[in-house]
Amino acid sequence: MGKELKAKGVTQNLGYASRYMNSQNLQKGDAYLPLINAVDDSSNIIGDAMSLYTFHDWKGAIIGSTLSIGGGYSEAQQANLIPRVYLSYLATGIKRIFIYDLHSDGERVDEAEDNFGILRYNLQPKPAYDAYKKMTQALGTAPIFIQRIGPPVNNKIWALVFKRSEDQKQVLTVWGTDSNVEYTVSNKESGYNQSFSGVEVNFIPLTDITGKYPMVTPNHE
Repeated sequence: MGKELKAKGVTQNLGYASRYMNSQNLQKGDAYLPLINAVDDSSNIIGDAMSLYTFHDWKGAIIGSTLSIGGGYSEAQQANLIPRVYLSYLATGIKRIFIYDLHSDGERVDEAEDNFGILRYNLQPKPAYDAYKKMTQALGTAPIFIQRIGPPVNNKIWALVFKRSEDQKQVLTVWGTDSNVEYTVSNKESGYNQSFSGVEVNFIPLTDITGKYPMVTPNHE
């Protein structure tokens, strides 16, 4: 059966091309020869990563693959990415952001189009929906970016100040760029001092911190 292709966490997607280009759909006189097998972490063959096709009524041959090897983001990762993308885009001056899409188009975990929604195919909320709801409750319907604060040079921490259009109150949004980041938000005048870690977005109303903007400092640098 040829060589085996090892791939971590692969999934098989009998996608659109494979309806026509696989051993089940060949006609009399056609030939199908797998060249490379794709296997999962347990060495189980999940599909043909590369195959040779010859057709009785056509000169020549085709070498191709109809196996989709994919992963994508988990629901938890999607929930974390949406507010971070939304807030960082607003901070660069983008006025309108559209999320694709409202609900997933199916239930197959190995089909990308079935997993983009912030609602599941049955319209049940995903964690991404709850994250988006939490963000809009904290920042209102049309937040205005004010400024970025924090260490002069530190791309591991994002600390963005927004103003709510509804009541003009300011909110600090802060998060780390990876799960190992630890940081502290503090303000000497008010005595506010709170430590955070990881990639989750935190929303801190600045009415809780009087005077100047708080300092955002890494814990281990």
